[in-house]
Amino acid sequence: MMKRKVEQQTALFILITLTFSFCLLGEPDYLEPVTPSGVGIVEDYMKSVNSLLSNGFNKKPLARYIVHPAFAPEYAFSVEQDKRGGYKIIVNVLSNNYWYAENKRTMVFVKTTEKVIDKEFAVKISVLFKTAIIDSLLPESDSGGLDGIQYYFSTTGKDGDVVTGTKWSPKEPSLIYKLMKVSEDLISFACGEKNGKTEDVLIKDIDSLFLALSKRSL
Repeated sequence: MMKRKVEQQTALFILITLTFSFCLLGEPDYLEPVTPSGVGIVEDYMKSVNSLLSNGFNKKPLARYIVHPAFAPEYAFSVEQDKRGGYKIIVNVLSNNYWYAENKRTMVFVKTTEKVIDKEFAVKISVLFKTAIIDSLLPESDSGGLDGIQYYFSTTGKDGDVVTGTKWSPKEPSLIYKLMKVSEDLISFACGEKNGKTEDVLIKDIDSLFLALSKRSL
């Protein structure tokens, strides 16, 4: 058991070193391409947790958002078209943090919530994600962090391949921070939270952020 914990701590350090980045001189308004997650226990974690978070999701999402907190349960949403031509947001939340669960088969399960939305709303979310992801850039500098959160944003490109951009703990008032906030608001909306934003307010936020992302310059 002790050896397993040491391996987890070592792998966690490797995961942070390989995948977490932060620009100390000011945060760029761009996502970063997804880099290899390492080998061994780290690779196993990434494959297993993302497979669990994608339970019930379409393989070709209009938009997908996956979140790996350092200690809290991982969660995700997918905006997609169903077999009958309708559109919906599916939210998956794990019961416990997958990394730290000692018995993952009995301690970690998925809670799923679905919200039907119209085509116009679904397309707006998809276009927002495409705009944010298309110009993903490699970070100019690397540094670590122990208590941050890794965010993944995905969509299906014109060629049918799923493309993904990522960011570690985006800082306010960057555009990627605003993208994260819109994504969190979409989860609140889909889950029917009392203090969540309405669809009309979300559409205004999405339109405003899309315009800002479209005006980015290198």
